[in-house]
Amino acid sequence: MGPRSPSAASSALLFLLLLGSSGFLQSYAVEVDIKDASNATCLYARWMMSFFIKYETNSSDYKNTTLNLSSSVTHNGSVCGNDTHAALLAVQFGEGHSWSINFTKTNETYQGDLITFTYNTNDTAVFPDAKRKGPVTIVVKDTMSPVQLNNVFVCHSIESFEAENVTQIFWNVTVQAFVQNGTIGEKESRCPADTPTSAPTVPPTVANITTASTTTLSPAPTTAPKPVENPDTGNYSLKIGNKTCLLATVGLQLNVSHDKPVLINVNPKTTSADGTCGNTTAMLKLNDGNSTLISFTFVVKNTSAGVPKFYLKEVNVTLLNRLNGSVISSADNNNFSKWDAFLGSSYMCRKEQTLEISDDIQIHTFNLWIQPFLVKANKFSTGSFNRRKRNSLYVTVTLLIVSVLILTVGLAATTRTQNVTVGGYYPGVILGFGSFLGIIGSNLIENKRQMLVASIVFISFGVIAAFCCAIVDGVFAARHIDLRPLYAGRCQYYSKSTTPPEAICHPQRRAPCTPKIKTNTCFCCDLYNCGNRVEISGGYYEYIDVSSCQDIIHLYHLLWSATILNIVGLFLGIITAAILGGFKDMTPSLPTLNCTVENAHPSVSYYSRPQVTSYNTYYHSTPHLPPYSAYDFQHSSVFPASTPSGLSDDPQSVSPSPSYMWSSNAPPRYSPPYFPPFEKPPPYTP
Repeated sequence: MGPRSPSAASSALLFLLLLGSSGFLQSYAVEVDIKDASNATCLYARWMMSFFIKYETNSSDYKNTTLNLSSSVTHNGSVCGNDTHAALLAVQFGEGHSWSINFTKTNETYQGDLITFTYNTNDTAVFPDAKRKGPVTIVVKDTMSPVQLNNVFVCHSIESFEAENVTQIFWNVTVQAFVQNGTIGEKESRCPADTPTSAPTVPPTVANITTASTTTLSPAPTTAPKPVENPDTGNYSLKIGNKTCLLATVGLQLNVSHDKPVLINVNPKTTSADGTCGNTTAMLKLNDGNSTLISFTFVVKNTSAGVPKFYLKEVNVTLLNRLNGSVISSADNNNFSKWDAFLGSSYMCRKEQTLEISDDIQIHTFNLWIQPFLVKANKFSTGSFNRRKRNSLYVTVTLLIVSVLILTVGLAATTRTQNVTVGGYYPGVILGFGSFLGIIGSNLIENKRQMLVASIVFISFGVIAAFCCAIVDGVFAARHIDLRPLYAGRCQYYSKSTTPPEAICHPQRRAPCTPKIKTNTCFCCDLYNCGNRVEISGGYYEYIDVSSCQDIIHLYHLLWSATILNIVGLFLGIITAAILGGFKDMTPSLPTLNCTVENAHPSVSYYSRPQVTSYNTYYHSTPHLPPYSAYDFQHSSVFPASTPSGLSDDPQSVSPSPSYMWSSNAPPRYSPPYFPPFEKPPPYTP
């Protein structure tokens, strides 16, 4: 939803008289009621605020001034917001001053996100003799806790934010974003500083907006900084027509440090993706609510081995003012050589990585998975290791199936007759065992190489056995089994009940003979030469221990089947051994362990990032040490010990609160050693 015209919203300025310790001073409360297209209230707010600003004069001195709301306030640019776009409350006042806050929502809650304040030093009534001329914009993170939808957030106590020589003070705040059905909620959600019986807090004395105060500003209340949460991971893609050409999954966090560091989490729900795809260059542009623009440029290069790879070459970051679109900060770095992978594959790194864009801007990436070229089937390529593993499993499983068939056919041929020796099943046993070891080895991480070497050895012996058995069985079936008498019905089967037990054969050019025949035998007189050492056609004339002469026909076909299967097993075994030989020395690309991480947590960091999921996190804080929970507290001799203000329900005072100090030699708490999931720890590890 874009900005609405003034007719779509109404505002009222209520004059309040604030009683200060030194007299009667004027200040104003602002009431804004934003309405949607159906003229129903969608965002309501009523609050009071003041600004203490320290600026530099032409004489290089610094002066303090106070900026209050004037009697003329507009709210141009305020929007209702929805499930995918943040709500925006914006006001403009005085000579070019503006203030805004955006609200984000989940399925159950809403909360303030970013506060943007712009003051104009061209306003000589407030900034006399200012050295810097023009608008100055600062952005801070609102500390508002999540509020249930349909609840009104109320905070009468004083809340303040300090950033870049500006202290923003708020009190008597009543706000509800994402109002449903145009009805303001009746249930209130109070800020921690308010008590159930607390009355509106009288703010400290402030100076008139038309004078420049030279008094010293009282420091804002100090509270323990909140941990910065990791950004939510977003899924982005680019298409050419209906075909996906770029895929990216990443959580992005900006680290902007001018006077003080600011962490900005890119919200995937409000971020759109654009860019270009090409054969050698690709660009991904991300736009988070027209306030954060990030572009990544990828290029293709040829390696020394002639294999093309892609890598990240350039990153551009631009921060814009949400109200007028002016550039707050911009940085570019075109000298990267990161995130490289072979063309057609993807780059993955689950660890946090840091991209140094400039001295003032960094990008932290989380759960990165990127493929800018040659995307197939709208899916990430799983890499060469997984592809080789998949191929290895395919051929070993196929070889195992062929081995089982060889074993089955060979055993069936062996059991057909007693006097014909068949050895075709031996390759099935050896190849089957080798392929079984190959399947196991392909799925191992540790001992993968040893298992695959054993598999290759057995498969090699199986290949030799298959070659020998294919020759033996094929030659025997071709030269020693003649099926013509069997098909002509001239072979006779002699069982136990058959009489006479002797057959009378009439060979050509010889006298008849009466050979003795065993029971359960198929005897072919046409192939018997009556005792002559050279049998007719060199064929077998007698098949013992068969159930019928039909078994000989079955034996013939089984021998040829075993021969063909052994030939298939021979070539498939060679292919399998070659594939396993190339795969045995490959190591899996484990991005959570092996991706290169440079300066993920620099020695002077801005804030520790616990591994938790967050939405729309954008936090302003001073440069920080690791979280205070990692150290033992010691009382400071300068600041007396007291209960941390963050643990108290009492209203916050404006005066500085006592704090805890860290010991210079305080050791961090013990954390168990980390070992990757596929790496064995050394012995006696504590």
